[in-house]
Amino acid sequence: VSGCSAGDYGGATFTWNSDLIVTDSTISGCNATFGGAVYVASGSASLVRSSISNCIASESGGGLYSAGGRTTLSDGTLISGCLAQEGRSVFLLAGEVSYTLPAPAGRWLPNARCEVYRKACAYGNDFYGNPSPKQAACLEHREDCALTDSDAIEPSSDEKEAACRRHDSDKEEACLKRVEDPWYCQAATFVQPCNWEDDPSLLGDDLYQLPLLPVDEDFPFACAAGLLGSADPKEQSSSSCAGRCPAGSQCPTEATYEALPCDAGHYCPKGTSVPLPCPAGSYSNATDLAAASECTDAS
Repeated sequence: VSGCSAGDYGGATFTWNSDLIVTDSTISGCNATFGGAVYVASGSASLVRSSISNCIASESGGGLYSAGGRTTLSDGTLISGCLAQEGRSVFLLAGEVSYTLPAPAGRWLPNARCEVYRKACAYGNDFYGNPSPKQAACLEHREDCALTDSDAIEPSSDEKEAACRRHDSDKEEACLKRVEDPWYCQAATFVQPCNWEDDPSLLGDDLYQLPLLPVDEDFPFACAAGLLGSADPKEQSSSSCAGRCPAGSQCPTEATYEALPCDAGHYCPKGTSVPLPCPAGSYSNATDLAAASECTDAS
């Protein structure tokens, strides 16, 4: 979809009391007063593996404007190059906007695992100060109970199995072996980190819940020059990305996820965005130097 225009709301889409699903799509060059590309008034909107680029809102929300409802972005969706007076990428007036990793390669978001926050285990200790059998079982299954939306102290076998499959692969197998054991799941607390009540499929996902603040940078955020980005969600959770660019290589631009060779006649220490020239009186035709001492003396 490209070049769309609306007088007031949503250059490409306007969602009100309905459900919008956009998958493997591109929205570009659209404009409106509010929400240059997407405007969500109520209902829900889901953008999966899609991009919004170069859209313009004359007021707020160059890419996305949320006035209500629930908007989910996921699996590499990117908002870039959009313009607005406020919230060049996203303007969140009301409603809920979240992003589920992975982000595009070379980008990052602060995020946390969506899980059920539950009250503390309170079955107490035995005479010797050791956890009672119920307390021990409750503590052992805290992480398992955090991945089921069941409100029962003892979820069904199917609910337990579903929770196990939300674990990372290294914990899933061990959890499945304990499905028939008692879990003693405690009641959910009042405050929760994500909206799993409305969408249990979020449990176990790494996601970022946007605050009620405008987003003026491309979204998700680009790893800085000199840092190496990644497509691995585990390396997309902070501005450090996958760490500094490897020695002998350069990461010259934002969102670099494949390090480039150092320039000939230069050297590239760890974290290089701009290669450094070999000292006067030395040279090199190699493209993997990490230190000035590796340059060849010309004398």
